[in-house]
Formats: sequence, C-alpha cells, structure tokens
Amino acid sequence: MELDELPGTLAMIGAGVIGCEYASLFAALGVRVTLAYVRPRLLDFVDAEIVETLIYHLRERRVTLRLGEEVSSIEVFEKNGIKRVRTCLASGKQIVTDKARSELFLMALA
Repeated sequence: MELDELPGTLAMIGAGVIGCEYASLFAALGVRVTLAYVRPRLLDFVDAEIVETLIYHLRERRVTLRLGEEVSSIEVFEKNGIKRVRTCLASGKQIVTDKARSELFLMALA
C-alpha cells in the first residue's frame, strides 16, 4: 500500500493472516482500524486460545471487529474535497474510513 501519510482510519476487508497482520500493524501505528470478515471467527486454523489472545490485543489497540459480516459494496466518495471510502455490509451497517484495503483483492482504495 503506497501512502504519503498514515490515514486516521482504515477499513480492512478480510481477516486471514494478511488481514490480521495489516490491522495489527496499522493499529500499532495509531490508525483506527475496522476489520470486517465474513466468517464468525478469526483464523479458524489456529488454536482458539491463541485467537482469543489476538482478539484481546487487537481490541486493546482499539481495532473494531465486524465478524460474520459480508461486504456488499465499497465506494470512494468525496466530502468537502476529501476522498473517503464507504464500505457497506450486508447487514445494512456502513463503515466510513479514510482508506480501505481488501485482503482478497490486494487493493487499496482512496
């Protein structure tokens, strides 16, 4: 991801190994991260106790977890001359952030 500066907020779509890594890294740098994942549990191939510890530390760094949430659309929009990203979830919830990254498609938005 090429960035001139750190975003204030980031939506990470996908929470496999790469998604969790990005969320953890950006959260450690002070970015408010929302992690959206279609499955109800992170890293289902990892021991549950280890995953619970990871979740604890992600939440400690103020990462918002949206588990069991399918992303229905992602759009870049402009407000007051500033580009933002709206991530719409199938549940009707919306996540508005400065940037978004998809683990699946390895793309960055806005």
